[in-house]
Amino acid sequence: NCLPHSYQVPVVGGSAMANVHFESYSINDEEGNNNGVLEYGETIKLNVSLKNSGNAIANNVNATITSDNEYINILQNSANFGNINPNATLHLPNAFKFAISENIPDNHEIVLKVASQQPSQWESEIKLNAHSYALAINGGELSNGNIVINAHDQVNINFHIENNGSSSSPALIAEIACSSEFVTIPNK
Repeated sequence: NCLPHSYQVPVVGGSAMANVHFESYSINDEEGNNNGVLEYGETIKLNVSLKNSGNAIANNVNATITSDNEYINILQNSANFGNINPNATLHLPNAFKFAISENIPDNHEIVLKVASQQPSQWESEIKLNAHSYALAINGGELSNGNIVINAHDQVNINFHIENNGSSSSPALIAEIACSSEFVTIPNK
């Protein structure tokens, strides 16, 4: 039970002001396998674009990245973007650099915080997904044709190992051990 009303509201222009914020990013993994995907053990350079949506030049814009993620090591955490014209986007290749741990879990999310204090204070989050291998033993068989090893049997055990991860695994070297006094594993 109300009647809608429409009014024109005049907006009075204020002083010229810069308004810088994060716009986009892309990945540079040329120090890794150069496939554009974040993967275990790689060093990543982050290309970043900042936009000045204000009506004045943003002078001497600096930005930083931080992260609490235990699987990355930030190697280059600050970048100078210089001056950004009004209503313009500035793209800075290789603005930041970080290394990804060899043991990062597959599909692990990395959150980077990008921030600047000038000309206006802002903070944005970049969410990245890292890829790794995830090995699993999927069955095996004994060379004696049984499912049991009997006393005095000598058998070869063949394991079927598969990669359930989203990245290729490195070359594997496997070892087998047994704590039983009744089993001997010869060195080869």
